[in-house]
Amino acid sequence: MNVSIRPWQLSDAADVAAIIDNKKVQDNLRDGIPFPYTEKDGTEFISGKLNAEQGSTFAFAIIVDGKVAGSIGAFRQANIHSRTAEMGYYIGEEYWGKGVCTAAVKLTCQYVFDNSDIIRIYAEPFAYNVASCRVLEKAGFKYEGTLRSNAVKNGRVIDMRMYGFIRKPSNNLSEMTLEELWQMFPIELTEHNPAWASWYQDEKTALLAALGDAVKQIDHIGSTMVKGIQAKPIVDILLQVAPSCDLGWLEFVLSESGWQLMSEQTTPDARSDWNKGYTADGFAERVFHLHVRQVGDWDELWFCDYIAKHPKAAEEYEELKRGLAVKYKNNRDAYTEAKGNFIRTCTAKAREEKGQL
Repeated sequence: MNVSIRPWQLSDAADVAAIIDNKKVQDNLRDGIPFPYTEKDGTEFISGKLNAEQGSTFAFAIIVDGKVAGSIGAFRQANIHSRTAEMGYYIGEEYWGKGVCTAAVKLTCQYVFDNSDIIRIYAEPFAYNVASCRVLEKAGFKYEGTLRSNAVKNGRVIDMRMYGFIRKPSNNLSEMTLEELWQMFPIELTEHNPAWASWYQDEKTALLAALGDAVKQIDHIGSTMVKGIQAKPIVDILLQVAPSCDLGWLEFVLSESGWQLMSEQTTPDARSDWNKGYTADGFAERVFHLHVRQVGDWDELWFCDYIAKHPKAAEEYEELKRGLAVKYKNNRDAYTEAKGNFIRTCTAKAREEKGQL
């Protein structure tokens, strides 16, 4: 028996009607479903699912050996529960007790977790529906408690059971979504740590030993090189190499040295960004960002030199970052972008002071 799920098609309306026009099926569902159930009802149901908001409604036909056997869906909740989805499902009576629902639940959970930022899927079967509870348990859901007198069905006050399935974090950082990474590695500022300078020196020594003559210039950049201001406890390093440097070799050496590639581009100028100290368990004791650039007149150096020489600018930068760290704690891109105007202004002033504007 081959079980799969797929998006609904309007041509499925007759099959839906045949399945759900059954009192035994509807006795295990919430109210509001027409009975008798016609093909027209099926068309309206499918149209609603096809027009639902993508990313919030994940609705599928359950297919067994090429035939529509039931319906399953997960529906994103609102407000503080926006990363939670409620699951519902039913299958035709002829498929009961054959493992069809369990397979469909597993497939749907996998799809939702792979294609959204949903972190929890839950279901609330009627407590008397032992078969549905077993489906969830066999699919990996955990029983979380009983909701006493939580519903009225067919004139009876009944209990419901709560089951939840939590998305498992990946042990491979490269498989995580950007949102997962931001949650795991939030923006947090700390007081200046004098040890950051020695961390930089240790890493500089290691890079020079590994890369040799390929290194044309190496500098400690970012807020961790400025004494007296708060910073993310991440040491930023700017590594400049010659345009003729073999980038394939460079990538191999850095990877072998424990660096993880974050991003790279080849045009208009080759550059890449690396990190070290990001683990599946969170930040390591020492964390670094390495920015590899071809030899040039880089703004990062001008900016760092300016705030190091101008205490008032450094204080203003710290104040800006403290506010942004709260606002964008779990959005590194927005945090970086929001600092842009200040950094560009200081960089321009630094160049002006040196007569380069």
